[in-house]
Amino acid sequence: MTSLPHLDELEISIFGVGVGECIVVHLGEGDWLVVDSFIAPGSIEPIALEYLSSIGVAPTGIKRIVASHWHDDHIRGIADLHSAATKAKFVCSHALTAIEFFTLLEASKRHPSQNRATNQIQSVFEARIQHHRKLDFASSNKTIYRREASPLGSKTKCIVHALSPSSEAVLRMMRAIGKHLPSDGRTYTRPSGLSQNQAAVVLWIEFANINILLGSDLENWGSEDGGWSAIVVDDDKPTGTARVFKIPHYGSHNGDEARVWEKMLTPQPTAVLTPYSPSSLPTPADIRRIATRTSEA
Repeated sequence: MTSLPHLDELEISIFGVGVGECIVVHLGEGDWLVVDSFIAPGSIEPIALEYLSSIGVAPTGIKRIVASHWHDDHIRGIADLHSAATKAKFVCSHALTAIEFFTLLEASKRHPSQNRATNQIQSVFEARIQHHRKLDFASSNKTIYRREASPLGSKTKCIVHALSPSSEAVLRMMRAIGKHLPSDGRTYTRPSGLSQNQAAVVLWIEFANINILLGSDLENWGSEDGGWSAIVVDDDKPTGTARVFKIPHYGSHNGDEARVWEKMLTPQPTAVLTPYSPSSLPTPADIRRIATRTSEA
């Protein structure tokens, strides 16, 4: 059993079992952030709730739940997590505000076996309306949590910024979702080929004099309109460098951007990733590449 962090401590716990990823962060002062969700093999509840229960933290301590994107391996159990964390604001990508997305959700309800991810988000949105729960949408350089330091220093400053998705990523996602809307008389089929990773939510955490970069599954685009390039060139993003980096997309090459390591991270940052067994990620080549970036991976 891990000990409960002190009120002035930042703690980051990253969970992954080959399929699925969840990050649990103590933001100080008993406030917790949960990014994504999965249910471990042999369990019946989200890993975040299991972990917090093991250290004596009630679900009411969760202040923010972030769904970085709506792929099954990042969202399983998030409706149960949201239901238990009654004090939490739910945050998801601004790309999910599209009217096309809500239409897609309604279509998926008529065929619930075909898309677990949309079922999870549908449950969250319905609970928000029924119980008047708070909802927020992440986009580039939007603050989703803020606590200023107290005048006497009894509370530590902590700010959580979203660095993505970019405006262009939101537009592309809306168009992609629209292409999968069922027309009259056509049977609903699960959407395929949606570039969810291109609109994933990357988070930057400022805690006292420490910065943390949580890379989600964000991928490169090959242009500066979106992906990691859009973040690197954005002059409005938070300043400073991060000493801890959650490597994006299981360490795969399509999530690697050299300028992130050069401009946004300290030399030799602590870098962590979760594996993805179905695609054998990270590959040996991925591991070698990451090892050239930092010796603290």
